[in-house]
Amino acid sequence: MITFNAVFCDVARWVGFWLDRFLLAWCGLETAPCLLYLDTSLGPAVGDKQWEAPIAKYMKRSCQTAARAGSPFLSVHLYVTRAVPCLGYVAQLLRLPLFAETEKRMITKILRFPLTALSLAGLFNLHAWGSMQVP
Repeated sequence: MITFNAVFCDVARWVGFWLDRFLLAWCGLETAPCLLYLDTSLGPAVGDKQWEAPIAKYMKRSCQTAARAGSPFLSVHLYVTRAVPCLGYVAQLLRLPLFAETEKRMITKILRFPLTALSLAGLFNLHAWGSMQVP
């Protein structure tokens, strides 16, 4: 089974024709709009469904970090080492969906700021005001 990440129908039809004609051993090979590879679904039919589990895990760990009574420095450190890596594996294979509002909500929760206190750019530039840097 092969997954194609282009205009699926046209490419699948062309590849099927080419394989039938030039590689007789692969004659009749099936093509699919998505495929599971290393526990990650790839292909044009996947959409953002692949991100549901990593984002849920990221949010769970962010909320756990926010629930701890610690300094902002410790909270940022735990966020960077425990929550952010949850997104890394899938991000190597697929583009991250629109995530700015979720990230802003989690960072303000961790720092115990009101949600509307700063923009996302402001949260990432706290070091310019003498505070810790949120990477």
